[in-house]
Amino acid sequence: MEWSPIVDPAVARHHRELVTQWVDANIAGVDGLDAVHLAMLLLYADLDGDHDVAALVSRGVGEALSEPGRFGAFVGPFAAAWALAVLQTSAWSGIEADDLLVELDDAAQACVRGARAMSYGLRAGAAAPGGYLLERAEGSRDARWAPALLDRLEVCAVPRPEGIALYTDPHWLSPLVGIEHPRGRYDLGMADGAAGAVALLCGLVERGIERSRASELLEGVCSWLVAQVERHGGVPAWVSLDDRPGPIGLGWCSGAVGVAMSMHRAGRALARPEWCDWAIDQAERWTLGSALGAREPEASAAGCLCHGSAGVVYGLARLHGASGRRSLRAAAQAWIDARLVPHFVGEPRGARAGATLLGRLGGALVLSSMGSERPPSWSRLLLC
Repeated sequence: MEWSPIVDPAVARHHRELVTQWVDANIAGVDGLDAVHLAMLLLYADLDGDHDVAALVSRGVGEALSEPGRFGAFVGPFAAAWALAVLQTSAWSGIEADDLLVELDDAAQACVRGARAMSYGLRAGAAAPGGYLLERAEGSRDARWAPALLDRLEVCAVPRPEGIALYTDPHWLSPLVGIEHPRGRYDLGMADGAAGAVALLCGLVERGIERSRASELLEGVCSWLVAQVERHGGVPAWVSLDDRPGPIGLGWCSGAVGVAMSMHRAGRALARPEWCDWAIDQAERWTLGSALGAREPEASAAGCLCHGSAGVVYGLARLHGASGRRSLRAAAQAWIDARLVPHFVGEPRGARAGATLLGRLGGALVLSSMGSERPPSWSRLLLC
């Protein structure tokens, strides 16, 4: 999607000051893969002159690689490799990583071809090694891993009257949630659900990788997603096997903003302008005043990227850049002023300040990009 500034230069300078203060106060406590994402923030916001970016990247990658049993877009080896690949394509040469990335290419391909059952989501499923491999496939025709990746997604595909739902096995859920859904369920969001798979399939279609097969699955999943939103009057986090909806949501992870971004991208990938229009309408409907009972971001995490205000602001900015719709820019500005900036003023509030998804590092990434003329490179880790 295209990108255009949400705030004017004077406001962007104020945001930069807030982010700089936050970095200075929290950099010592950021560890693991979040340290790599912090390095991406420093480079993107031109704050790298005051900090050792290479040391952050080396430390963060080393800690992420020490967790070989975990995989997702924000944890484990593939997440580290994905961030490194984005840094390389952003023309940063602060660390030599070619040999490591080649080794991780093989590991990611082995993962998607392996026998282990795997969910389809971005946070902890097939969309994570898939997103990394797509990043590495940029400019390359070597996509021998793609059929196996589609196999992974098709195993989860359940034909329904409205299209294709993606099934979440109860073993992929947390123990408490699994007890509530012993037969499994259908998830809709970007983090763990169909919207994340949609974004991944768009990447395949746009690059012409297994285009026919990916397009057929993408068409079916998108049709099912639209039908669920229309039926339930909003974006439920999940739908049970007997069509009972979960809570209606707003955020990036499992709500209207994440679904709208993925559906807009799908509309472009498959030349379905009505899906693009639908996505913009949904974003307007749910973010202009948080209408119709959508969950407000929890107070303890309202500045976060996952389900808080940072994710909403990012989605609005993306959709404004794609559509030019002034109402989305106005909504993003209102959310920044009322819901995001307050979390960078005064003393830090809440735990995990340095976490990308659930802390304020994600909010800092978003806030630093609102005055930019170019899309943030780190956003490629979100697939939309």
